[in-house]
Amino acid sequence: QEYGTRKDSELLDQAISDIRLYHENQKRKSGQPFIIHPLRVASYICRAGLDAPTVVAALLHDIIEDTSIIHDDIHERYGSWYADIVTGLTKIKKPESPKNLSADNLDATYQRMLKTMVQDVRALFIKLFDRLDNMRDMDAMPRDKQRRISLETLNIYVPIAERLGLTQICQEHTELCFKLLYPKRYQKTLLEIDELKKDRISTIKAMQESLQNNLEKQNLAFHNVEPLYVHPASRILESGPIDHILEGFRIVVKKSLDCFQALGIIHTNYSVIPLKIRDYISNPLWNGYEGIQTELRIEGEQTFIEIVSEEMLTKNQYGIMAHWSGSPTELADYYRIYLSQLDQMTGDKDVRMLDVMSYVQSDQVQVYSPKGDMLVFPQGATVLDFAYGIHTELGNHCIGALVNPSSVDTTKKRVPRERQLFTGEALKIITDPGVHPKEEWLKQVKTAKSRSQIKRAVEQQKVINARNSGRVLLERKLREKGEELSVEKWIKSSPVKSALKAEKLSANKFFQEIGLQKRPLQPFLRKYKLLHFES
Repeated sequence: QEYGTRKDSELLDQAISDIRLYHENQKRKSGQPFIIHPLRVASYICRAGLDAPTVVAALLHDIIEDTSIIHDDIHERYGSWYADIVTGLTKIKKPESPKNLSADNLDATYQRMLKTMVQDVRALFIKLFDRLDNMRDMDAMPRDKQRRISLETLNIYVPIAERLGLTQICQEHTELCFKLLYPKRYQKTLLEIDELKKDRISTIKAMQESLQNNLEKQNLAFHNVEPLYVHPASRILESGPIDHILEGFRIVVKKSLDCFQALGIIHTNYSVIPLKIRDYISNPLWNGYEGIQTELRIEGEQTFIEIVSEEMLTKNQYGIMAHWSGSPTELADYYRIYLSQLDQMTGDKDVRMLDVMSYVQSDQVQVYSPKGDMLVFPQGATVLDFAYGIHTELGNHCIGALVNPSSVDTTKKRVPRERQLFTGEALKIITDPGVHPKEEWLKQVKTAKSRSQIKRAVEQQKVINARNSGRVLLERKLREKGEELSVEKWIKSSPVKSALKAEKLSANKFFQEIGLQKRPLQPFLRKYKLLHFES
């Protein structure tokens, strides 16, 4: 009600009334009334600063899946946007097995969710908070369901949150997964962290005070210097003992320019580890992360240092929600690169959820077009992936690329299409119209989109070759039988058109089947008496 319209307020009241009515007699496994769940998800969305329509959609997100309400009911009562968002977040179930999702249904569900999220990223935030609330309330679930949902969360939702720069949500999801998947090791980890903190607290405080004193001597206005401890979430895949408790220190300054001043101060007062400086202010990571990272020796110990402004810190932890003005367009623009990558997958029926999982979990490489546009690919992607990432036809005729091309540099480095990409480089694709995809190209790419496009192009080429072969075979038969009409005129003649119609064939399909030897030519011609054959 603080930032919504009167219409939004009316829809909010209506949504609360509807979920009270339709979820009235439903209970969660914990015994709580089901309505508590959509109310909590809507509360998270509201506190995160998302707009009023997203809060309303969050209230309704389970109403199709768990009640008699259908898409058309939501469309009529709330409008098309709400109907599409809620439907997109609803599981696909077979009528005969409503409680169990088959592998195909699960894939179809994820594809639909991803498509909805790409169309409006606010759906993604609803899903992340929906899953977070379910994970927080998982204790009452059977053990097998706890494991299945935790693994799904760890493999899909955690990487998505990480890719979107939602560090806090990512960490809580991961810690909850750790607690549910490996409860004994989780408790042991908490004890180890607590004991290591007690053992090292005096040394860590001395290092912290050393940094603070050096900053204060130069009269730098800073907010604080805080130690970064090992987070339980980071130990989920580590079964060995914890060998350190301190990850480093975070220096939080007032303004972005102060970050560089702080860097200068600490670099002139401590021994710097070579080649460890990373400037993510001038060149932010594609998920929005900003800051400066370096490594020093403090009290003889190699120590990681992160320098951020107060605004950067909030944005790094909460993504664009930290300063979002309420425009859906701004959200879409902020996550443009990530959404475009997912969009390539959702638009392809051949891409399975395994491909999506592989993408969201992979390390990323940031590369640039000659115009300076940034594109992001999974680690191990190649020049050919880059070409297909820009345009299908560019990929179909790619023979290589120029790396870091410049109008003033005459020593341009040319690389082949199978060469791997490296972060920070710019590429200009080189093409040859006479080059076409071949099956061996599949070994030269990493992304699901590239594989799909290559397979499609190879199949299309096979079809074209088959049609050409069929046309040649037909032309040869026509000449053999003394037919004067050309193939083009003969195929358009009335008797031939009637025969093709009877066989439910187009001219191209006819040529193709002849070329692939799926349809013997002479029996077809005899059957419809299209040419004269001696008996």
